[in-house]
Amino acid sequence: MVAELYALDVANASLYDGPTAAAEAVLMAAGQTKRPRIIIADDVHPQVRAVVATFANAHELDLIVCARDDIAVNEQTAAVLLAQPGVFGAVADHRATVESAHAAGALAICYADPFASAFANTSRRDWF
Repeated sequence: MVAELYALDVANASLYDGPTAAAEAVLMAAGQTKRPRIIIADDVHPQVRAVVATFANAHELDLIVCARDDIAVNEQTAAVLLAQPGVFGAVADHRATVESAHAAGALAICYADPFASAFANTSRRDWF
């Protein structure tokens, strides 16, 4: 259902929650690419970043948090973790970042929250 909702080829779900699924995806990307560097966009929720950082530290991965518009992928980058929507509800066009990651041999991971997506960029904020 999530793959269909977001028009993705594949989607995964964690045994526990979204942040753990993001961390598992990062570990899978590092294992698949055999690269040590993970880039996380700064609009990924801080709690998600914290869980990913814990997993990355345990596996000795380099974790870099930067503005989503300043992401620079290189030959050491295993994956780029993006959010949709971002922590403040903004829906971003990540196509250029995803293309850049793929061109460098890295994977692009999207932390997507279907519930938040339903209300992103709307005027109804009183229930947050």
